[in-house]
Amino acid sequence: MAKETVTFESSSFIGVPLLAILLNAFLFGVISQQLFSYCISGFKDLRHIKIFVITQFAVVAVQSTVIWNMAWLIFVLEHDRSSNLKASIWQPPVSSFCQCILVLLANLFFASRIHRLTKSRLQSYLVITFSTLAFIFGMATILMTWNWKKSPIESIRLTPPRKAMSVVWHGLQAISESLITLFLCRALLKARSGLHKSDRIVKCLVRSVIQVGFFATLWAVAGLGTCLLVPRSTVYTVFEMTVGPIYTHMIYDTLLSRTRLREHMAEPSQLEMGLPAITMERTLRSKAIITEQDRFRRNDRHTDTQRFRF
Repeated sequence: MAKETVTFESSSFIGVPLLAILLNAFLFGVISQQLFSYCISGFKDLRHIKIFVITQFAVVAVQSTVIWNMAWLIFVLEHDRSSNLKASIWQPPVSSFCQCILVLLANLFFASRIHRLTKSRLQSYLVITFSTLAFIFGMATILMTWNWKKSPIESIRLTPPRKAMSVVWHGLQAISESLITLFLCRALLKARSGLHKSDRIVKCLVRSVIQVGFFATLWAVAGLGTCLLVPRSTVYTVFEMTVGPIYTHMIYDTLLSRTRLREHMAEPSQLEMGLPAITMERTLRSKAIITEQDRFRRNDRHTDTQRFRF
């Protein structure tokens, strides 16, 4: 019995996943460079932090390998039959599973940072709750589409049940990322002391948190928007195949930001530098005047000594 084939337009299927695969490859290269920088930086992190960093990279490597294997199947082995692709594809569900793992690990990491900064269990539990719910709905979405006999177009394109689950999934992700950004920024802004050097460090941390939260929320909202606006296309794969590397990149950037903090702490403050050039010049003039007065005093004492010497 001949296999049932699924026809589709190659331009509507191949173009967008190809862009997602290229972005995934680029982000994997960036993450590899960040991991190398972390290894040679000499940070004395706790063992569980190091295990977390290696685990994140291992999951990203598995996801990227799966995606590249799908690219090899579609664009190399089946390139001459792209309009009538018969091969079954298992890679999209596995890639989505890796994505759920990466997002959950990243959010748990940020929840621990929030608890350490604020000592608030409520804030960390809120982040953990929404992150866990997003993971559960993500896994449910994957299980709904897990079918070894499906063709690539059926595995990637959204069906109505999967669309509803994906909307809830990405919506919970957007909420959790917004909460992480809000809680971290609030905790860091409260840590300002009024000193120039410490406030510079706080501003650097706040800027890093805003960048991380903005891109994480943007990716979650973009995935949610594509599920709602263009459910029949494969545009959402751009965000689904790259959200895991994006989260890992943000985690590594947060850890490597301590290098920039070291540079800020090593730089002398304005008080140590003597403020602007005008203030420095005035200080030098004052020192010169004091030196001249000391010289006159020494000369006077020498004259007095000569005067009373017998």
